[in-house]
Amino acid sequence: MQTIPSAQNPHLILSKAVIDTEKDQQILRLEFKTDKKVRAFKVFVEQKDGYAKFEAPLLSVRDGKIYARIEQHNDGKQIDLHNKEFVVSAELNGRQSLLIKLPPLMLINKLYRLLLSF
Repeated sequence: MQTIPSAQNPHLILSKAVIDTEKDQQILRLEFKTDKKVRAFKVFVEQKDGYAKFEAPLLSVRDGKIYARIEQHNDGKQIDLHNKEFVVSAELNGRQSLLIKLPPLMLINKLYRLLLSF
């Protein structure tokens, strides 16, 4: 897994970021850690070159972690997300925010997927 640059907000940390495949579609999966109760959460992803468009994220929360599953917009133009840079911005409860530039992400394989918690 790639090293994620350290975030400046101790209450909202992006701890994992991977590109996964599902039904021949690449999906961006993000895992955030927080020590705050989650009442509201927003996450936005931009692909550095501006070619990828994303759907609204599917979110789940448990045990101090927020999981985001983000699919590409299905307009017939699926691009390869492998080795692309992303900018992730997130907001927790309208107070805690995070803006982070991710290094190029690698596509995970099936064996590694078993080790992930989301």
